[in-house]
Amino acid sequence: MVNPTTTAACVAAAGTATAGRAAAGAESAGVTAGGAAAGGAAAAGAAVAGAAVDGGPEAGRPERPRLRLFGGFDLCCGSERRALPLNSQRLVALLALRVTASRSQAAGILWPEVSERQASGRLRTTLWRLQRTDRTILDCRGRFALAAGVEVDVTTWARGARRLLDDPDAAGPALPALRPVGDLLPGWYEDWVLAERERLRQLQLHTLETLSGRLLDQGRHADALDTALRVVQLDPTRESAHRAAIRVHLAEGNLGEVVRQFDACRTLLRRELGVGPSPQLLALLGTGAPGPERDD
Repeated sequence: MVNPTTTAACVAAAGTATAGRAAAGAESAGVTAGGAAAGGAAAAGAAVAGAAVDGGPEAGRPERPRLRLFGGFDLCCGSERRALPLNSQRLVALLALRVTASRSQAAGILWPEVSERQASGRLRTTLWRLQRTDRTILDCRGRFALAAGVEVDVTTWARGARRLLDDPDAAGPALPALRPVGDLLPGWYEDWVLAERERLRQLQLHTLETLSGRLLDQGRHADALDTALRVVQLDPTRESAHRAAIRVHLAEGNLGEVVRQFDACRTLLRRELGVGPSPQLLALLGTGAPGPERDD
């Protein structure tokens, strides 16, 4: 049974939103900065460690809800999948990515194309449907937030990535956790999703490059090369990823591999971007480009 008091409180609270439309639009613009270029193949960089779940709930205690956003929206509690209406999914995903939001902010971001009054009405309807479907996922007291205890794969992965960036000793445990398994919310093209998708893509690329360098320092050449080439696969025109792979080849003394990697990088940069290798790449190789220049 749905708790009528909780439902009424959430819906009534949403109805009190009176913040100006301009404030909601400004908040939405802040979320979308830099997101327009995040679609297409570049979005493949988003990855997830996978929410770490204990071996089983304690006796008599229900399992915590688990929310997956990488690879598509998926909400589960134990082995049960919770099906939510699309607008409810959008609200839950927004709160998972933003942590909290006021009612006027949520309405303005989710429905920027309508008036403030219409957006507030849609938010009330969304809350009512969400509470009928699953009243354990949302905390409506004060600012909107996910309920305590909801596990979010994006949060788990981002926490692990930042731990790796901050802790040189985390390279070993982090290796299996950073393998890409899907885009962030594929098929969703709202500005706030695109912005977050690009942010996570960049975080993954930087994290993997850092991981490759740490593994190289530890003498783990195979893992270092695999990690560097994974970044090349995610973003073939990212020269820093090619440099990471070349460093491994140089450390192993594989000069033929150095030439092949450099040539692949040079060809891609010229064909896709119309530019040549950077001074950093040439400096890594000592005295300029190995091998003859080609006219492609």
